[in-house]
Amino acid sequence: MRTRTMHRTIAVATLALASSLTVAPAAGAHTAAAPCSIGWGSLGKAQAGHTTGQIVAHGASQSACYDRFMIQVRGQVTGYYARYASEVDYVGTPFAMPLRGAAFIHLQVASRLMAGVATLGGDLAPVPTYSAFRQLSYAGSQAGLVHYGLGMRARLPFRITVVRGMIFSYLVVDVAHHW
Repeated sequence: MRTRTMHRTIAVATLALASSLTVAPAAGAHTAAAPCSIGWGSLGKAQAGHTTGQIVAHGASQSACYDRFMIQVRGQVTGYYARYASEVDYVGTPFAMPLRGAAFIHLQVASRLMAGVATLGGDLAPVPTYSAFRQLSYAGSQAGLVHYGLGMRARLPFRITVVRGMIFSYLVVDVAHHW
């Protein structure tokens, strides 16, 4: 009997909490967006090392606070370098990539690229409605480095994170929507 009463009490408390959380704001009421606490900067980021894996995929996503570019590697990611640049050249040429945007991040990953994963100068992921990204493009590879050009709306803070897994690892570039 005591257990039954305790279960009822928990159920009623859970229901009350759930209903208090789902109450809609009054018509015309202004609701504030969740604050984006970004402590990143826009200076270059690097990690020494040579990736033993092979790049097999690219992708992009967005959240309320930042846009994300992901590189999937079969194996481990250990080396990368990223910085804002006035332009990003195609690898091995003096020719600048025609990237969309007002600022550009040149990203280098110490890895190999699996054949057919990217086309030189081609868009890696569609980002037409993203807040920070304007274009994500492959710039070529040479001497064990794969190069990317990321076209941005403006020079914005960014961070790089490596997520390690058993088979795949990910190099993640997050670019904040605002300072």
